[in-house]
Amino acid sequence: MLMDYKQRCPIDLPWLDILGRIKDKTPFIVVCLQEVERMNILLGEIRKSLEDLRLGLTGALNITDSMENL
Repeated sequence: MLMDYKQRCPIDLPWLDILGRIKDKTPFIVVCLQEVERMNILLGEIRKSLEDLRLGLTGALNITDSMENL
């Protein structure tokens, strides 16, 4: 089940590619870029948590209290 979630997790948004396509930075564009950056951080944290849970459940990593809560 964890591997299914990990496979369905989207890849990071191409922040530099998006930044390169922008001609002028309006306030809306700046907010959009901030959201892209935050989304990439969130996706990375989700991937890391799923991997930690997988390792904990297979016995390769000690299960911590935060992993138990997750």
